[in-house]
Amino acid sequence: MKASDSVQSAARPLIRSRARGRDIARAVLLGGILRVIVITGAITMIIPFVWMLSTSLKSLDDAITMPPQLMPNPIMFSNYSDIFQQVPFGRFFVNTFTMAAGRTLGQVVTCSLAGYAFARLRFPGKNILFMLYLAALMVPFQVIVIPEFILIKYLGWIDTFQALIVPGIFSAFGTFLLRQFFMTLPRSLEEAAIIDGCGLFGVLWRIVLPLSKPALSALVIFTFLWPPSPTICRCCRWVCSPCKVSTARTGPTSRPVRCWPACPC
Repeated sequence: MKASDSVQSAARPLIRSRARGRDIARAVLLGGILRVIVITGAITMIIPFVWMLSTSLKSLDDAITMPPQLMPNPIMFSNYSDIFQQVPFGRFFVNTFTMAAGRTLGQVVTCSLAGYAFARLRFPGKNILFMLYLAALMVPFQVIVIPEFILIKYLGWIDTFQALIVPGIFSAFGTFLLRQFFMTLPRSLEEAAIIDGCGLFGVLWRIVLPLSKPALSALVIFTFLWPPSPTICRCCRWVCSPCKVSTARTGPTSRPVRCWPACPC
């Protein structure tokens, strides 16, 4: 018994070392497989951007040649200067930022007020009104686009900034998002602020909103990236409108040129 015990005790370190070696080999193999998967996914995601950059440096004939070529020959950096000469891209960027910033600021204000009202205030019909808000999320955009256009037309806002900004400053999704986040905040902080003399707007501005930066950041990102409706501005999609777009032609694509500054976009 003593001899067998000594043999087993001597074999244990060898068994442990072999098991440890198998674990290390398994971990290395698994890590290698994961790296291959991640690198393959990264290359798949990068290829469209590389192709976009390559195509932007090609001539029109090279861009549509078959089979396609990845490397442009010759490399035409002049494409970037030419496009700024043919169409006012600087104006496009300024207008896009103005519309996105206006809609984002409006939604932050209106959704924070509505979300706080649904989360903390008590008033008749609150639950029914909130259910109507949630029901608005299920209405597709195609259903409201024509009534929205008719309303904008009667207001005289066609081809104006307010037509692109005002309809987008109200959001049922933003109200729901902030309402749900506000409900997770402890009421004791608001009650302490009220005892110190804060009103409802003071509690919202000084207590609730500073604690809601994650939800506000998410709302800002979603709103800023969400495109405005292209139907309330006739020129947004290169549609030739006799009163807003000239019939002049430019470049190889023969697209109509917009009149400036009749249309804000």
